[in-house]
Amino acid sequence: RSWQLPLVLAGLAGLVLAPLAWTLREPPRVGAGAATPPLAELARWIARHARAFVAHHGGFALLSMSGYAVNVWTVFLLERHLGMAKTTASTSYGLVLGLGGAFGVLLGGVLADRWRARGVVDANVRVGALAGFVAAPFAFAFPLVGSAELALFLLVPLSIATAAGFGVAAAGVVELVPPVLRGRASAVYLFVINAAGLGLGVQVGWVAEH
Repeated sequence: RSWQLPLVLAGLAGLVLAPLAWTLREPPRVGAGAATPPLAELARWIARHARAFVAHHGGFALLSMSGYAVNVWTVFLLERHLGMAKTTASTSYGLVLGLGGAFGVLLGGVLADRWRARGVVDANVRVGALAGFVAAPFAFAFPLVGSAELALFLLVPLSIATAAGFGVAAAGVVELVPPVLRGRASAVYLFVINAAGLGLGVQVGWVAEH
């Protein structure tokens, strides 16, 4: 069926791109081969640095929640509220999200690298914070305008800023912990933002009804 075709194409693209992983060079690992510490050690580390983890995970969880809400609801808003045809709304927002997201991830990484080269040791976190501040006014504005074209125009910087934040968020996690804790710390971070985004952000329809 027609709705299945994009899923098949996305899967085929993955099969084509996956072999490129073999071309990546594995960087040298600090403490490679060390025994995996118990989860309690990570919990103690997080407790000792609670302000950093609450700020990082909490901030990006909220960004994830708003990002999922925008992704789920925007096509319906363009169609029902602003009168755009469903196919046009889906295609237009898909282009905005895909192109803006790809550019945003690269932009966040480039900006973080430049700040780090200037001696900003927490560049990843700072870029994430900047992305959140930049995204906020566009997130507030685009649902309130009376034109589908203007809404899509405002969604471009919103998509770029949101993606720029997530591009550096995971990199910021590994800077909060010793090398031996990075794997589990990353898992905790992914759990938190997905619980907020997929668990709460997609409930925007229920919120709208009530």
